[in-house]
Amino acid sequence: MAPPDHPVEPGVLHRAAGWYGTAFLVLVCLMSVVNLEGPLPGTAYAQGFTAVMPFFLLTGVVLLVLRLRGRGSGPRITHGALDPEDISLGPLGLPPLVVRWFLLFGLALFGWAITTTFFHRHEIWVGPQRVVREVPEWLVRVPLLNGVMAMLAGFLVMAVTSRSQRTPLLWRLSALMVPMTIIGWARVSITQGRPVIRLWTQLGNAAVYPIVVLLCMTIAMACAVRRYRTRMSQWIAVFHLIFLFLTASRGGLVVLAVLVLLLVVRLARRHTGAGERLRRLPPSVLVVGFLGVLAATAVSPILGRLDQKSGRLMSWRAGIAALEGDWATTLFGLGSGTIWPWFAYESGWQGLPGSRRVWGPFGYVLYHAHSLYVTVLVELGILGTLLLVAMLWPLVAQWFRGGSTPLVVLVSGVCACLVGFTFDLYLFKNFGVSMLWWTLAFGALMIGSDESWARRHAVPDMLGPDAPVRETGFRGSEERQRT
Repeated sequence: MAPPDHPVEPGVLHRAAGWYGTAFLVLVCLMSVVNLEGPLPGTAYAQGFTAVMPFFLLTGVVLLVLRLRGRGSGPRITHGALDPEDISLGPLGLPPLVVRWFLLFGLALFGWAITTTFFHRHEIWVGPQRVVREVPEWLVRVPLLNGVMAMLAGFLVMAVTSRSQRTPLLWRLSALMVPMTIIGWARVSITQGRPVIRLWTQLGNAAVYPIVVLLCMTIAMACAVRRYRTRMSQWIAVFHLIFLFLTASRGGLVVLAVLVLLLVVRLARRHTGAGERLRRLPPSVLVVGFLGVLAATAVSPILGRLDQKSGRLMSWRAGIAALEGDWATTLFGLGSGTIWPWFAYESGWQGLPGSRRVWGPFGYVLYHAHSLYVTVLVELGILGTLLLVAMLWPLVAQWFRGGSTPLVVLVSGVCACLVGFTFDLYLFKNFGVSMLWWTLAFGALMIGSDESWARRHAVPDMLGPDAPVRETGFRGSEERQRT
């Protein structure tokens, strides 16, 4: 059956989708210089992120609905090629199953977290006398709603953007973050009245900003391999690598090492096309990149911080010990925000001690867990942990499944960040950084679905440029086959 007629002129929707992508880039740039995660005066300590995102999400939902109404059961072939304005759609005009799985289990995880807030008391202990203060429920639920909005923003940006425009959008994001990182770093230094040694911006502090620069570096690497603005992409990747070292983050070094390991394991026994292009890099790129990384490492405090003790282990032990109760506590958790009601402090409702360590019903802990996995296990229990594992499974499965080299690079970057989630609180906090991770995660899954569809229908232009090819009977074209 032929696809239904478009209720709105496709060209208009295509341009509107482009404007939506541009609005996303503007939002990320704004968050690099303006603290949208701080409390918003006059709105019960809601964050700036809470006020801005509903308008952005509503626009994305309208655009997505309009595009879905005009599509059939999947991408269409026009004159032997994929319609450049098509988006990946599965049966009934919905996104592919793997994307729906990722989205639905993400919503289930946040839904369970919100549900737990109705069945537990949230309190903190204040001062040497340990005065008990009950935390208002909205101070626990607002961050969870922000986490949901960050996830939906990543989904909508990638779902609304047409297949042909996803790579340009991600490339512009990676390119823009080079000057915005420098501007944001300078803005922080000016605001504090002194040079800030460790690199960070209003988008995220030095402990979490490595995720931003690693994702942007991954995008640039994938574009370089895809031969999309190759020379510029190479330089962008070098800049982001230097930025990563300037954050002086130990977790950032670990994530970088994991990324290299994932790429080596996934690509070592495959084609040599990417390796040949790396060997043909201009000497200036290699020299400047090496000197930049060397200088960034030398001037940053990272070498002196590698042997410092962290309060993370103390906080993690307290959380795990709090689970040693009945089976119901282990299964369902302590409840979101019961042991680490971090927004009660960051909102200004309660002053945060300079040590960032606080007393509560479960002992002496950091004001947040500094680990996504510990937070989920302790506060959401085994049930929440299973939901998190189910949500992340499509990304891990996509890495094992492989694909074109650009796709492998993107997925490896997203999966490397999962190791970084061990050392700080993402998805439930640091919403600007989390939004970028959600965006690239959804993008990688959609691109993977597009490539699977392209293999079934012999559409070679959607596959990587370095895959071996063989002749097929599809209008005299060539289909790249992986070996």
